[in-house]
This record gives sequence, C-alpha cells and structure tokens, in this order.
Amino acid sequence: MIMPGMNRYQREVAEMDRRHRWLMRTFCVAASSVVVAVFLWAADISPKRWFGDSSETAQSAAVAPAPTASVQPANTNQQSAPDASDPQRLILVSTSPGRTPYEGTARLGPDPAEPQTYVAGAVLANGAELVEIHADRVLLKRGTETATLYVAGGGAGAAAALTSLRAADVPAPSAKRAAYSITNIIRSAPHYENGLMDGLEIFPGKDRGAFAQLGLQSGDVIFAIDGAVANDVLRAREQLSVLAKGEVVTVTIRRGDVVTDLALDGSVIANDRAATPGSPLSAS
Repeated sequence: MIMPGMNRYQREVAEMDRRHRWLMRTFCVAASSVVVAVFLWAADISPKRWFGDSSETAQSAAVAPAPTASVQPANTNQQSAPDASDPQRLILVSTSPGRTPYEGTARLGPDPAEPQTYVAGAVLANGAELVEIHADRVLLKRGTETATLYVAGGGAGAAAALTSLRAADVPAPSAKRAAYSITNIIRSAPHYENGLMDGLEIFPGKDRGAFAQLGLQSGDVIFAIDGAVANDVLRAREQLSVLAKGEVVTVTIRRGDVVTDLALDGSVIANDRAATPGSPLSAS
C-alpha cells in the first residue's frame, strides 16, 4: 500500500508488492477451479450441472418410468413339474464289461442316484439298444444312429437323442424296470473258433422258463439264423429280437457234439407277456 510521505523508491516497491499479491490471488483461484473441474469430471457430473443448470436433471426425471408394483407368484419355493417333452440326459454310472464288448452290464439312467442295470443288447426306454459295453463307455444304437456315452460324462456322437430320455419315458420308482427286450430271455456272447467269430453262445436271461420253452439250453452255440451265418453280433441279435414279436426263427445250433436245426416259436413269449402284464416281460 502506498502511504503519504514515501519517497520514489518506496512507492515503486509498494506497487510491485501489490501486483505480486494480485498475481498470487489470480493463480490460486485458477488452480482451485482446475482442481474442482477435474473432480467433477471424475465424478461423471455433466458440465451443464457444474454451474447449477438443473434442466438435465429435470429432463431425466421427466422421462424416468414410474415404478410399477411387481406381483410375486405364491409358493415361490415350489418347483414346477418337469415337462414330459423335456429330454433328460442319461448318465452312465458304472459298467461291468464281459469278455468281449458285447457282454456285461451297465448301470445308467437320468438320475445317478437311482440308475437301472442293463445287460448288453438291452433296449432302453428311448428305443436305443445297448450294443457295446467297455470299461469307461457304452455304445448305443437306434437304426442307423449311434452314440457313445461315457462314465460320469456326456454323450458323444451325432445322435444326441440316444443319450437322453423324455420324462414320460422314465418309469416311476415304485414300478421301475428295464425296458423289455429279448435279452430278458436269451443272453448271448460271440463264439470264436481259431480267432474268428463263428456264432453266438447263448445263456438264459431273467426268464429262464421262457428260455427253456423255446427249446434252448445254456451253452448252445447258434451258427446260423434263418439260413444266414451268425458271424455278426449285431445282425444276429437283431434277427433273434423278432422272437419278442411272436415270430418264428429257425436256428442251427451245436449242443455238445451234436449239430441240429431248431425252430424257435416266439408266440410262447408273446403269450406269456399277454398272460402276465405286470411281469418284467410286459409290453412297454
């Protein structure tokens, strides 16, 4: 501040001091403004609102939809019943392979806690046949479609439908049973001679009575079916499967040292199924 009585030098020093203080105040104000602007920008606040412009806030409030009351369904803890058309993935729990892939048993089903046991050659509820049983997988076949199901894993192959079941196909726990197939009566295994398959060696299944009624004995070896050599496991089993429909199949068997032709009358099986609909041989 310039005071009366100051000489020229004192007045110049006072003027320089005044200008210095003014510059410092201007710098402090500018620096504070920059800091505030950076803070507001970092807080994602629109520049229009920095100076009290509330038009943007009012516009946002005008277009914001009014809250609507939501209605919660009663019994939210209750799960809806599964649709019968929804497929359920089959889970292979374990296998018990035989001497060849065409023998043994496999435990599988949509519920790993309650699997069903199938023997090689059995037909599942979805129409797929259990063709091969290995230590870590099984092979399913339906018509020309094939799929591989691994232990505690998913299905592989083009036919995903073979590795799943619809809820309607899954039997209730009180009436759970394996789907009917000729393997309930006849179990078979490839028979080899000099390293080559030359027939099917057969054994009784669950229904030993029907096996005996067909005129078969455990250990018989089938060499031909309806005149065709039985040197293909899948084809031979398909030929025998028509017995479940009541058809007649002529086989050439070896029993001990005797080779003979035998007519297997499938009507014996069909009559038993009709007479006892609640038995394992009942129609699916």
